[in-house]
Amino acid sequence: MRNGRVRYGSFSKNRLKISSFLSGVNYALDESVLSPSVAKECYNFLFSKGVLTDGYGVEKVDAFSGIKVKRLWLYNRYDLDLDAPDNRLIAHATDGQLYEMTESGWEKLSDVIYTDVRFINYRLYGKDVVFFCSAKEGMFVYDGQSVPYKVENAPSIISLALHYERLFVTTAGEKNCVWFSDDLDPTNWDASLSGGGFIQLIDERGALNRVVSYLGYVYVFRDYGISRISAYGAQTDFAVSNLFVSSGKIFPGSVCLCGDRIIFLAEDGLYAFDGASTHKILPMLDGLFASGESCCCTYASGKYYLAFKRADDGEFVGEESSTSLNNALLVYTVASGEYALSRGMDITSLCKIDEQVFAVTAQGETGIVTANGKNMGATLKKKWSIPKTDLGDVSNKRVREITLFSQSDCKLILKNDKTTKTVFVKGKAEVQKKRVNFSGKRIGLDIVCESENACVSRLSLTFSSR
Repeated sequence: MRNGRVRYGSFSKNRLKISSFLSGVNYALDESVLSPSVAKECYNFLFSKGVLTDGYGVEKVDAFSGIKVKRLWLYNRYDLDLDAPDNRLIAHATDGQLYEMTESGWEKLSDVIYTDVRFINYRLYGKDVVFFCSAKEGMFVYDGQSVPYKVENAPSIISLALHYERLFVTTAGEKNCVWFSDDLDPTNWDASLSGGGFIQLIDERGALNRVVSYLGYVYVFRDYGISRISAYGAQTDFAVSNLFVSSGKIFPGSVCLCGDRIIFLAEDGLYAFDGASTHKILPMLDGLFASGESCCCTYASGKYYLAFKRADDGEFVGEESSTSLNNALLVYTVASGEYALSRGMDITSLCKIDEQVFAVTAQGETGIVTANGKNMGATLKKKWSIPKTDLGDVSNKRVREITLFSQSDCKLILKNDKTTKTVFVKGKAEVQKKRVNFSGKRIGLDIVCESENACVSRLSLTFSSR
């Protein structure tokens, strides 16, 4: 007290302003060292333009309603009689049979029940054909007119690549050989100097899982490394070199040729391979990937699409469950490095058809991957999580006001080290201010939106501290 007046401790005000969400998310670092502009969790939001909008989902395609699909391909065919393209959709259904899309609907190709199928287009004896390859049922050829016929001497194929008119494959069982067909005839697998043959690779890089024809070579992706086969002309000129040893297992379902590089997922994160060396990409996502054992991928319009199993965070979103094979989707723009993360969809197969990406779910449903924020019509929950911060001040702080723009309904969940408080925001086409009273030494915020047409920006929090 001085001069008859009581003096109270003064309060200082601080404002935490996030003018843009471009900084993205970081799963590799602990939240205590993250900037408030970097999310510690983000899914089903796009943020590449600095605002939070609907992320990637799957839009159901009605043409597939009469069939439950496991895998889908496009058969590129030219009809010589009509002198016109005759491209066709081929599906491997959950009943094990192959179906072809016709004007009257899906038609069965044969009575063969396939456990799994790999697929490649080829021009054989002047006709556009497709090879169906199954490790258990064998290799079949389909010309678009006759019933598919079996190639009797083919190996048990699990991966295949066309290279200089030979088919190079990896096989089931003892996975230490790359087999190759006869030159100009992928239906001839007789091992001889004038026919087909195999190359055996036995070293610490492990099993041979995936082959890719790239930059004039055949690259073999193995459990723990990459080998290169130089395969020009005669078999006697073939040569092998080993290029890369991985510290973590490489998941073959993630290997994808993306323009001028090959992208793949290993146990320690994502990599890009340029034919000679590898380098890590998207290191901020390390810690997100729980498993790639069932992952699948494709490349379309400059983007790499990868469905995988994400690390468990105790939540289930959309179609997720404890038994989901894959529950997350990464869409990575190769040229710019932009990325988006979605979850709540159990995608088991991805396929590019006319620059559109088709996704097949574990339930046998098929749709197109698009930025609609939905899974087969159901709106997906979206979250952006600002890490808890002390703003450089270890004293107790109080959030007085939150300002933001949101054109759809959302929730703001304030968090300290002990409790949470939820603030509901109605969607409006204007900036809103919400009075709150929430204190703590470290405070974070979740933006959660379960409405469609999300658009969130211009977020700021006003703090006061003694």
